[in-house]
Amino acid sequence: MPSKRTYRLGPLCIFVLTPVWSEIIRIGPVYSSGERVELQVEYGSAAPASAPRNIWLMENGVATVAASELKPARETTRALSAIIAVDVSGSMKGAPLNDTRQALESHLADFAAGDSVALVSFGSDSKIDCGFGPVRRPELAAAIQGLQSRGKKTLLYDSLLFSLGELHKAPLVRRRLIVISDGWDENSAAKIEDVVARARQYGIPIDAIGRGNVASDRSNSLYRLAQESGGEYVYAAPGKTGEKLGGLLGRVESMPVAVFQRKIDPARPKTSKLAIEYISPGSAPDISEEIAMSIPATLQASAAAFPWWIVVAIVLILVIGAGILLLLKRRRDDSAVEEPTPLFHPPLGPIDPPREDRVVRKRKRGATQVDESFVNPALATGRLSLSVVTGDLKGRKVHLPSKRTRIGADRDNDLVITGDEWISNHHAQIQPEGPEMVLEDLGSRNGTYANGNRISSSYVLMPGDVIRVGNTELRVSLEKERPAEVR
Repeated sequence: MPSKRTYRLGPLCIFVLTPVWSEIIRIGPVYSSGERVELQVEYGSAAPASAPRNIWLMENGVATVAASELKPARETTRALSAIIAVDVSGSMKGAPLNDTRQALESHLADFAAGDSVALVSFGSDSKIDCGFGPVRRPELAAAIQGLQSRGKKTLLYDSLLFSLGELHKAPLVRRRLIVISDGWDENSAAKIEDVVARARQYGIPIDAIGRGNVASDRSNSLYRLAQESGGEYVYAAPGKTGEKLGGLLGRVESMPVAVFQRKIDPARPKTSKLAIEYISPGSAPDISEEIAMSIPATLQASAAAFPWWIVVAIVLILVIGAGILLLLKRRRDDSAVEEPTPLFHPPLGPIDPPREDRVVRKRKRGATQVDESFVNPALATGRLSLSVVTGDLKGRKVHLPSKRTRIGADRDNDLVITGDEWISNHHAQIQPEGPEMVLEDLGSRNGTYANGNRISSSYVLMPGDVIRVGNTELRVSLEKERPAEVR
């Protein structure tokens, strides 16, 4: 399965198009009102959760501003326009159609007062049972109760083209086409490719609920319609149509909306091409295709706008400052005597009082309480230690105790590293197994590495090994000298 996503943007909506077997990510509609730009983002089920800083607005091929916030669609003022297309052909007669009526009635309250909802039924023809307008629950309920099986044929594709055309006339808000059918089509003039192309052209996703004599896997036409238009497909077993409809509507209302706050540059020409850049941690950014969309240009800082002498002065100040810092560091390194600094977080519960074979000492650095426990030097001639090579704690050294040592960002670990955002709460552990010290990953998101290789199982540590957790590197060494005992 390809890992690189390709995006397609419509006049108002931005689509992410991947092969049929991949998850589709859809972005849109897009709303612009001067300095504020809003767009809706739909993730596939396999996509990671996003933060606002991971979504960037691109204008004429340049990333200009990161999203300032992400909020659910239900918390915005953007209304929803939807058409519910119900299959009433002979194959849906009886239990499937009764189940559909009950499901629609039970979820009328899910639509907000400002939403516009229309009901279309189809068999051998298409019929508008309740037209567009602010949600009128009594009229919709009456139209739902009036749904009756009719026709010997099922013009599924023709009806969906008809519904897309009606929905395209709706106000430029969030738009969805929801179809409940068994997926069979008979005698339609249109083909499934025509429906998908029209849905993409209008930027309207098709959500489908399979009910009746329909394949429960992904081989049916309803799945293809939903997948290739940016919608969602679910199969409803007998008596489960209401549950599936409720889940689908809930997902629509919980989709995140990205908000971009910009500063306008009136001196620059308007932006003519708009795109989105999605930054996924640990992989290359995904950039959407561009669409023609005219909005005021975002103000961007430019080095050319500064007088040349200011640029030169800034560069000289930076160079001189870096030289001074380097000189001070060398002098400090020459005069300082390295002393191992404990990094272990105090164990939970009361601390045992010192015994003859155990020395306990505590230090306090900043706001962090530190507890370090050593095996009495008289009991061993050498032991492994860790020296921090990179990261915020560079230069610190830790002796490994003769017990399990857990590493991570959470404060219940033995070795707590909070300054590295790539470290998981419980990232890795080092524990003794006989005479050996063994490194294990604890299911961290970004993995644990030994000498540049990601470990998949336990790894026996040796002096000279380099461990990497997140962006922090730890070098393993063997301490042969016996440290002085503290009394």
